[in-house]
Amino acid sequence: PRQDADAEGIALLAESLIACGLVQNLGGLRDEAGRVAIVFGGRRLRALQIAVETRPDLAMVPVRIAPDAMTAQAWASAENTARQDLNVVDEIRAYGAMAESGAAVA
Repeated sequence: PRQDADAEGIALLAESLIACGLVQNLGGLRDEAGRVAIVFGGRRLRALQIAVETRPDLAMVPVRIAPDAMTAQAWASAENTARQDLNVVDEIRAYGAMAESGAAVA
C-alpha cells in the first residue's frame, strides 16, 4: 500500500468526492479486536475526512472486508499496481463531455 500522500492530491480528491461522491469502496482487514484497518483506499479515506465537513453523508461509506491478511495484501497490491491513469487526450474529452452535459467539473 501507498505510504506517502501529498496534501495537494488529497485536497483534489476531496473536491472530487464532494462533487461526485465515493465511486470505489475502501478495503479493510479486521484485527483480533474486531477493528478494521484500511488496506486499500487510504488516499480516499484521507480525502473523505476532509470532504465530510461539506458532505456529512460521506461519514459512512462501504468497506470491503478481506477474509484474511493474504487477500488484503493482494487487493492492496492489485489496486495500486494494476490501475492506469487516463492519457491527456482521454482526460480532456471526459472533462469536455461533463461540461457539455452541464455537470460540475471538479
